[in-house]
Amino acid sequence: GVSDCIPPRENRPFYLRHRCIGHDREQRRYWFVCRRLFVEDETGDDVRYYSTLDQFDVLLSYLDETGPEKLLVYRLQKRY
Repeated sequence: GVSDCIPPRENRPFYLRHRCIGHDREQRRYWFVCRRLFVEDETGDDVRYYSTLDQFDVLLSYLDETGPEKLLVYRLQKRY
């Protein structure tokens, strides 16, 4: 059957995500919304999203899990 992809806690009329998951070395912000990973540049003018596991795996391969992106990688893998 078909089900709603929005978690119950996000399905409230005034729900806003106040904090992003993290930042990469280019200061892009990462957000999980409705089973998609959104990546927003620091100006907010460019937003991209990843919706498949293959795309997600490629993105993870570009991030540095030992440097400044370590926390971001951990948080992304935790939600994977």
